[in-house]
Amino acid sequence: MPQARQDGGTYCFTLVTGGGRPHFADPARVQRLRTALRAVMAARPFRIVAMVVLPDHLHAIWTLPRGDADHATRWRAVRRRTAMDSHVRGFWGRPLGAVWLEGAEAIRQHVDYLHYNPVWHGLVASPADWPHSSFHRYCRAGCYPTGWGAAPPQALAGFTFSAGEPVEAIREASR
Repeated sequence: MPQARQDGGTYCFTLVTGGGRPHFADPARVQRLRTALRAVMAARPFRIVAMVVLPDHLHAIWTLPRGDADHATRWRAVRRRTAMDSHVRGFWGRPLGAVWLEGAEAIRQHVDYLHYNPVWHGLVASPADWPHSSFHRYCRAGCYPTGWGAAPPQALAGFTFSAGEPVEAIREASR
Protein backbone atom coordinates (compact mmCIF):
# COMPACT_ATOMS: atom_id res chain seq x y z
CA MET A 1 0.00 0.00 0.00
CA PRO A 2 1.48 3.38 -0.92
CA GLN A 3 2.28 5.76 1.89
CA ALA A 4 -0.08 8.73 2.07
CA ARG A 5 1.46 12.13 2.72
CA GLN A 6 -0.83 15.06 3.28
CA ASP A 7 0.36 17.88 5.53
CA GLY A 8 -1.90 18.18 8.56
CA GLY A 9 -4.06 15.36 7.27
CA THR A 10 -6.12 12.67 8.92
CA TYR A 11 -4.88 9.14 8.25
CA CYS A 12 -6.05 5.60 8.86
CA PHE A 13 -3.48 2.97 9.81
CA THR A 14 -3.50 -0.78 10.30
CA LEU A 15 -0.58 -2.38 12.11
CA VAL A 16 -0.19 -6.11 12.67
CA THR A 17 1.83 -8.10 15.14
CA GLY A 18 4.69 -10.27 13.95
CA GLY A 19 3.41 -13.60 12.69
CA GLY A 20 -0.12 -12.61 13.69
CA ARG A 21 0.72 -13.50 17.29
CA PRO A 22 -1.89 -12.29 19.80
CA HIS A 23 0.49 -10.00 21.73
CA PHE A 24 -2.30 -7.62 22.70
CA ALA A 25 -4.36 -10.35 24.33
CA ASP A 26 -2.21 -9.38 27.33
CA PRO A 27 -3.63 -6.17 28.86
CA ALA A 28 -0.16 -5.24 30.13
CA ARG A 29 1.04 -5.02 26.52
CA VAL A 30 -1.93 -2.85 25.61
CA GLN A 31 -0.91 -0.57 28.47
CA ARG A 32 2.68 -0.49 27.16
CA LEU A 33 1.30 0.55 23.78
CA ARG A 34 -0.69 3.35 25.42
CA THR A 35 2.41 4.50 27.29
CA ALA A 36 4.43 4.50 24.06
CA LEU A 37 1.71 6.50 22.28
CA ARG A 38 1.65 9.12 25.06
CA ALA A 39 5.45 9.47 25.00
CA VAL A 40 5.54 9.89 21.24
CA MET A 41 2.61 12.34 21.33
CA ALA A 42 4.49 14.45 23.87
CA ALA A 43 7.57 14.61 21.64
CA ARG A 44 5.81 14.88 18.24
CA PRO A 45 2.19 15.96 18.69
CA PHE A 46 -0.72 14.36 16.88
CA ARG A 47 -4.33 13.64 17.78
CA ILE A 48 -5.79 10.16 18.01
CA VAL A 49 -9.21 10.45 16.39
CA ALA A 50 -10.10 6.80 17.02
CA MET A 51 -8.33 3.55 17.78
CA VAL A 52 -9.00 -0.10 18.46
CA VAL A 53 -6.45 -2.67 19.62
CA LEU A 54 -7.23 -6.32 18.89
CA PRO A 55 -5.08 -9.28 19.94
CA ASP A 56 -3.08 -9.42 16.69
CA HIS A 57 -3.53 -6.00 15.08
CA LEU A 58 -4.70 -2.47 15.59
CA HIS A 59 -6.45 0.23 13.63
CA ALA A 60 -5.85 3.90 14.34
CA ILE A 61 -6.96 7.20 12.90
CA TRP A 62 -4.66 10.14 13.58
CA THR A 63 -4.71 13.80 12.66
CA LEU A 64 -1.32 15.45 12.32
CA PRO A 65 -0.59 19.13 12.96
CA ARG A 66 -0.88 21.57 10.07
CA GLY A 67 2.27 21.50 7.97
CA ASP A 68 3.30 18.03 9.18
CA ALA A 69 2.89 14.76 7.27
CA ASP A 70 5.45 12.62 9.10
CA HIS A 71 3.36 9.82 10.55
CA ALA A 72 6.05 7.24 9.69
CA THR A 73 8.56 8.57 12.23
CA ARG A 74 5.89 8.63 14.91
CA TRP A 75 4.82 5.03 14.25
CA ARG A 76 8.44 3.89 14.13
CA ALA A 77 8.95 5.36 17.62
CA VAL A 78 5.72 3.80 18.95
CA ARG A 79 6.63 0.42 17.49
CA ARG A 80 10.19 0.57 18.85
CA ARG A 81 9.07 1.56 22.37
CA THR A 82 6.34 -1.09 22.47
CA ALA A 83 8.64 -3.86 21.27
CA MET A 84 11.46 -2.90 23.65
CA ASP A 85 9.10 -2.64 26.62
CA SER A 86 7.57 -6.02 25.79
CA HIS A 87 10.93 -7.78 25.41
CA VAL A 88 9.65 -9.71 22.37
CA ARG A 89 11.72 -10.16 19.24
CA GLY A 90 9.65 -9.71 16.09
CA PHE A 91 6.84 -8.06 18.03
CA TRP A 92 5.51 -6.15 15.00
CA GLY A 93 4.81 -7.29 11.47
CA ARG A 94 5.46 -5.16 8.42
CA PRO A 95 3.58 -1.87 8.43
CA LEU A 96 0.59 -1.88 6.12
CA GLY A 97 0.85 1.79 5.26
CA ALA A 98 -1.33 4.81 5.73
CA VAL A 99 -4.38 6.06 3.92
CA TRP A 100 -5.22 9.74 3.89
CA LEU A 101 -8.90 10.26 4.74
CA GLU A 102 -10.37 13.08 2.73
CA GLY A 103 -13.48 14.63 4.22
CA ALA A 104 -15.77 14.10 7.18
CA GLU A 105 -17.73 11.23 5.59
CA ALA A 106 -14.59 9.17 4.96
CA ILE A 107 -13.43 9.77 8.51
CA ARG A 108 -16.83 8.85 9.97
CA GLN A 109 -17.03 5.62 7.97
CA HIS A 110 -13.53 4.59 8.99
CA VAL A 111 -14.27 5.39 12.64
CA ASP A 112 -17.41 3.23 12.49
CA TYR A 113 -15.51 0.41 10.78
CA LEU A 114 -12.75 0.59 13.37
CA HIS A 115 -15.20 0.53 16.30
CA TYR A 116 -17.16 -2.41 14.86
CA ASN A 117 -13.99 -4.39 14.06
CA PRO A 118 -13.92 -6.51 17.26
CA VAL A 119 -17.45 -7.73 16.42
CA TRP A 120 -16.46 -8.68 12.86
CA HIS A 121 -13.55 -10.66 14.23
CA GLY A 122 -15.91 -12.57 16.51
CA LEU A 123 -14.28 -11.30 19.70
CA VAL A 124 -17.42 -9.73 21.20
CA ALA A 125 -21.13 -9.36 20.45
CA SER A 126 -21.10 -5.57 20.59
CA PRO A 127 -18.46 -2.83 20.27
CA ALA A 128 -19.34 -1.81 23.84
CA ASP A 129 -17.99 -5.17 25.05
CA TRP A 130 -14.45 -4.58 23.72
CA PRO A 131 -12.25 -2.79 26.28
CA HIS A 132 -9.42 -1.57 24.03
CA SER A 133 -11.31 0.87 21.85
CA SER A 134 -12.06 4.55 21.58
CA PHE A 135 -15.69 3.48 21.16
CA HIS A 136 -16.22 4.12 24.87
CA ARG A 137 -14.95 7.70 24.56
CA TYR A 138 -17.28 8.26 21.61
CA CYS A 139 -20.23 6.91 23.61
CA ARG A 140 -19.48 9.18 26.58
CA ALA A 141 -19.38 12.12 24.15
CA GLY A 142 -22.80 11.17 22.78
CA CYS A 143 -21.55 10.29 19.30
CA TYR A 144 -23.30 6.90 19.21
CA PRO A 145 -26.83 6.07 20.29
CA THR A 146 -27.32 3.44 22.98
CA GLY A 147 -27.01 -0.02 21.48
CA TRP A 148 -25.05 1.06 18.40
CA GLY A 149 -23.36 -1.94 16.87
CA ALA A 150 -25.77 -4.56 18.22
CA ALA A 151 -26.29 -5.27 14.50
CA PRO A 152 -23.94 -4.47 11.62
CA PRO A 153 -24.14 -0.72 10.99
CA GLN A 154 -26.07 0.12 7.81
CA ALA A 155 -23.61 2.94 7.15
CA LEU A 156 -20.96 0.30 6.44
CA ALA A 157 -22.96 -1.68 3.86
CA GLY A 158 -20.84 -1.60 0.72
CA PHE A 159 -18.18 0.53 2.44
CA THR A 160 -14.63 -0.03 1.16
CA PHE A 161 -12.10 0.07 3.97
CA SER A 162 -8.87 1.97 3.39
CA ALA A 163 -7.11 -1.28 2.50
CA GLY A 164 -9.21 -1.27 -0.68
CA GLU A 165 -11.39 -4.25 0.18
CA PRO A 166 -15.15 -4.13 0.75
CA VAL A 167 -15.93 -4.53 4.44
CA GLU A 168 -17.92 -7.70 3.76
CA ALA A 169 -14.84 -9.35 2.18
CA ILE A 170 -12.66 -8.36 5.13
CA ARG A 171 -15.22 -9.80 7.55
CA GLU A 172 -15.43 -13.10 5.63
CA ALA A 173 -11.64 -13.40 5.43
CA SER A 174 -11.34 -12.97 9.19
CA ARG A 175 -13.61 -15.93 10.02
